[in-house]
Amino acid sequence: MKLTPIGNRIYLQPHPIKEATFSGIILTNMPKEQYSTGLVLAVGNKCLVVKVNDSVMYTTTSGTQIGDNLILSEDELLAII
Repeated sequence: MKLTPIGNRIYLQPHPIKEATFSGIILTNMPKEQYSTGLVLAVGNKCLVVKVNDSVMYTTTSGTQIGDNLILSEDELLAII
């Protein structure tokens, strides 16, 4: 599905949460993180800082879920990584 966000909104795909270490140890009792990361798929026409294909950090309580992806405003971002 091709979406074009309006205004200062961003359409992003969240990065998967790691449930195992590099060596294969499964982490069953992981603490809930207060933030998450994702890849920007599309930006609105009023976004000033974020571009397509940027990796960003945002709080887990922000945005509106559309399928497996999110739409959130540029103001809800914590950082570009």
